[in-house]
Amino acid sequence: MTKGSERNRVIVSSVLQNELQRYVDAVIQSKAQFLPFVQSQKGGFFSALTIVQLFAKFYGKAGIDGASSHSGRRQFITNLAENQINVRIIQILARHRHVNTTMRYIDVNDVKLHKAVELACAM
Repeated sequence: MTKGSERNRVIVSSVLQNELQRYVDAVIQSKAQFLPFVQSQKGGFFSALTIVQLFAKFYGKAGIDGASSHSGRRQFITNLAENQINVRIIQILARHRHVNTTMRYIDVNDVKLHKAVELACAM
């Protein structure tokens, strides 16, 4: 469920899909079908705060300082834009109602601006 309490389909890479299927085969199918997909230590759902804390922990273990669950989202959106994915596709993947919101997520800096000018001049 999203913050707007709407159900959404999540599109994942084939690599992640295979890993999730292995998890389902090993863990979920042996338990009741209405349990949370990933359970907390107490067997229930994770709170939003717990998810934020888990992301901080994962980023810390990866040696990425100052990152958050939201910065990962911003980076994903920026990476898609840098790889010339259509902004409308990015908007749908990000589940933004308005393309303007998506545009605000895309990081723009001097290095990227210079690369764009160089690319345009090379055409």
